[in-house]
Amino acid sequence: MWSLLKPEAPCLIILNFGGIDLAKNHFSIHVVDVKGKVVLHKSVSRSKLLTTISNFPHMCIGLESCGGAPY
Repeated sequence: MWSLLKPEAPCLIILNFGGIDLAKNHFSIHVVDVKGKVVLHKSVSRSKLLTTISNFPHMCIGLESCGGAPY
């Protein structure tokens, strides 16, 4: 992310925040705006995940997975 302290640097404004709950075959996507209002909540299959999130505007995305995910 660009520094907001330097006025000459480009500034990236993030309007939405998203979270993805990782699972084996289906993923839950949850997106909220800066006020915390839910913009989207849906479940998608593994084959449609990249297509779905590539159509979103720029946002920060956090990933959640179970304790066994590294294995």
